[in-house]
Amino acid sequence: MVIENLSFYTRDGSRLNYDQLDQIWALRNYPVKIVWYFDGDKIVVEDEGNTFFFETFNNYVVVLFEGNWSKKHAHPHNLVVYKYDGTIRHVIEAPVFRTNEMIHGVSGDNLSNESDVTTWVVPPHKKEIKTLWGKIKETVVMHGVMDVLRKKKGKIAVTVSDKMFFETQYLDVEKGKFLGKANFGGKY
Repeated sequence: MVIENLSFYTRDGSRLNYDQLDQIWALRNYPVKIVWYFDGDKIVVEDEGNTFFFETFNNYVVVLFEGNWSKKHAHPHNLVVYKYDGTIRHVIEAPVFRTNEMIHGVSGDNLSNESDVTTWVVPPHKKEIKTLWGKIKETVVMHGVMDVLRKKKGKIAVTVSDKMFFETQYLDVEKGKFLGKANFGGKY
């Protein structure tokens, strides 16, 4: 079965169809409510004053709620996979960074005139946990913020960032897990 009449409503109250989505992102008039029909039932996904991105993919509607604006699905659990009947299949946590550039950072040592100063072009996104004696016990990679999702090459690509630099990770919608692959994207 398929969903019918997938549409969304923007902050200004406009009702738009799914095929108009790209022009809406450009206008920054984001959806606040998504509506579709499945098996004769009206399905509504909304959140108080929230903005979000969404895609349809393999019998699912994948919705990325905007960070901390969401009352129901705030960061870091703000990516939700809905079945076409409106039930939630997965609530997905923001992933940890995976690319070397985001985890370890990119230094621009040649940007500083002082030899003992490291200038970071991309700062490291990890935290070192040390023992009482200063020895590194473990390194914990930080979670990113999920910003945008889109269909790309038969997968759902999710932009994961620190709001300044980003990487793209790929979601296995059926399993509700991020795949191991990620691509560094650079600066916003």
